[in-house]
Amino acid sequence: MDFSPSIQKQYNSPWISAVTFLGLLFLLLSVAACQSGPAKKPPELRNSYKYPGNLGVAVVWRTEITDRSSLFMDPDPQEHGMATRDGDFVYVGGRSKKLFKIRAKTGQIVSRLNLEEEFFSKPVIHGEELFIGTSSGQLICCDKNTLSEKWRYEAKSEIVAPPVYKDGVLYFVTQNDTMTAISANGGKFIWEYREEFHGTMSIRRHSAPLVLEDEVVVGFTVGTVAAFNPADGEMLWRRDLGESDRFNDVDASPIYLDGKIITASFDGSVYCLNAETGDPVWKTPIKSTSSATIIKGKLYLSSTENGLYCLNPETGEIEWYMEFREFHNKGLLRDAKEGALSKPEAYRDRYLVFTSSNSGLYFVDIITQRLIEAFTPGVGISVGPTVYGNTVYALSNGGYLYAVTLTPKGSPWRKDWWIEK
Repeated sequence: MDFSPSIQKQYNSPWISAVTFLGLLFLLLSVAACQSGPAKKPPELRNSYKYPGNLGVAVVWRTEITDRSSLFMDPDPQEHGMATRDGDFVYVGGRSKKLFKIRAKTGQIVSRLNLEEEFFSKPVIHGEELFIGTSSGQLICCDKNTLSEKWRYEAKSEIVAPPVYKDGVLYFVTQNDTMTAISANGGKFIWEYREEFHGTMSIRRHSAPLVLEDEVVVGFTVGTVAAFNPADGEMLWRRDLGESDRFNDVDASPIYLDGKIITASFDGSVYCLNAETGDPVWKTPIKSTSSATIIKGKLYLSSTENGLYCLNPETGEIEWYMEFREFHNKGLLRDAKEGALSKPEAYRDRYLVFTSSNSGLYFVDIITQRLIEAFTPGVGISVGPTVYGNTVYALSNGGYLYAVTLTPKGSPWRKDWWIEK
């Protein structure tokens, strides 16, 4: 086309070129937006301020299991021992380097086993035997009645996740990313797999193995999750979930739901994988999440950075979330941050209970989606709660094991009300 000199000059001017470029850019963005479909509805934020209901936390008993004088010299006195309830007794340990057997009804210490090191994994009980993993990599089998030691297996690296018992075999993973299977009768070695870690930084915790009929699934520090044949350790599939330069740890213990595996990487996302192949089904970008819990068809997990999340397990869509960024009893403690949030546990089929490492214990009603009660023992609770019937057990950073229950405010209650017969 032949333009006159005056018109040609206008078309070649920088101002016209800029306008033309911006117009084209706007048109391209509009087309891309149309092609990507309508924007998803943002997740609904729930208020985390305590709802003034008629339920409150009653402390049934508390028992000191760690010499508190030793904690006062520690600038960050965290306890990581998690309790196990078995019949009429509770078993717990931690920094005290002791395994305690405690009467569930009264909190009275019945007996204790002196160890050479701390242990942070939850005790596991099968039949008359109790299994614990220690900070030096010892897996110890004890008689649950007498606490006398039967045998021990040396794994040579810290065991922070509880072992899993199935069909006469104990499956456990150590902090150096070694997955091991041994016999529960005598601790005889069966197989192991080591995942090499080439990074410089990782989170000091670990995924517990998920043991199914035909596979064992576990996450590793390097950011991978893998499935193994339970009989011989043959790898069935392996998936890399790493999305960042550091903290790719897959520390969320995997759970199984309708042919799918749900887990998460610390600095990445929540993932849903095909249980047979490890192929991704969906992912939701939430960082620093806990292991997940399924209640009434919904997926619940906590995020240390943000709070409590409710997800659709079929699609990964966030249905609602609740922020927990500051203490609700502000000023009681030295820090206004919540710290790490634990995996939420089901309580009475209607509530979730989880802990905060700098605060305490929280109860959330999943039907009304409100915070029901917060229990702050003066220091935080770094380990997740153990739920048994109407009772919640949690070891505080102050070295006390608490037994608490949610009960109507101002009404009389009996200590035997929460003991299952």
